[in-house]
Amino acid sequence: MNEAACWRAIETRDSSYAGHFYYGVLTTGVFCRPGCSSRTPNRENVRFFATATEAEALGYRPCRRCHPEKAESEAAAKVAGIRQRIEAGEVKNLDEWAAEAGWSPAHFQKRFKSATGFSPAQYTRNVRLKRLKQALRKSSTVTEAMHEAGYGSTSRLHEQSLNGLGMGPGEYLRGGRGVRVNYAFADSPAGRAAIAWTERGVCFAEFSRSEAESLARLRAEFPEAELQRASFENWDAAMAALAGPVDLRGTVF
Repeated sequence: MNEAACWRAIETRDSSYAGHFYYGVLTTGVFCRPGCSSRTPNRENVRFFATATEAEALGYRPCRRCHPEKAESEAAAKVAGIRQRIEAGEVKNLDEWAAEAGWSPAHFQKRFKSATGFSPAQYTRNVRLKRLKQALRKSSTVTEAMHEAGYGSTSRLHEQSLNGLGMGPGEYLRGGRGVRVNYAFADSPAGRAAIAWTERGVCFAEFSRSEAESLARLRAEFPEAELQRASFENWDAAMAALAGPVDLRGTVF
C-alpha cells in the first residue's frame, strides 16, 4: 500500500480510490473510505487499512457519512454483476470493465481474480470454452458449434480450444473417437481430484467426491474415446507429468 498516494486521495477526496483502502482516525476512533466528505484529519492521526474488517478488528467504528462497512458488499456486487454478464456472453476488455466498475484496471483485475480465481480474460475464455463444449455435444458440425460459442474464426477456435479440450474440436464433437484419454485420481492441495489428458493436453479436471461418479462423467463426455487409467504418487508428480499446473477452479461454474 502506497501511503503517500493514499494520503493524497484523502486530501483531494478522490472517490475513485474507494475500495482500494480505508483509513482510521486515532482521535475519533472512526474509519472512512476515500472520498468521505468529513473534515480532513491531521496526517499524524491517520492509519491505513486494506479492508474494513481490519479497521473494525482494531476497534474503529464506521463513519456515519460514508458508510465504509458497505464498501466491501458493494464491490462484491459489482464483480458479481460483471461475472454474470460474462457468463451471458458479453465480451469487453479489461479497461472497459474497469471503467464500468469505477476502478483502475489493476484494481478491477485484483478484485475480480480474488472473487473468481481468474483474471477477466481467463474467465471469459473459460466461459467460452464451456459454451463450446455444450455446442459441440449437440451440433452436427464444428462450424455450427463455433458460431454458437462465439468464436470468430476457425484458427481462433483451434488455438484456444486445444488448451481446454485436449483434442481438436472435431474429435471432441465425435465423442473422442480414435483418441486415447488417460485419467488418474490424486490428492490436490484442495482435495481429491480427477484429471484426464491426451497427448495434446488436459481434457477433464474436477474435484472428486466419488471416483465412480467422476469416471461416469468422464465416460459421458468422451463416450467414443479409449480410456486408460494411470496413477501418480502425489499431486506434484501429476503436475510434473502434465507440465502443470492444472487449475481445478476452472471446472466450477
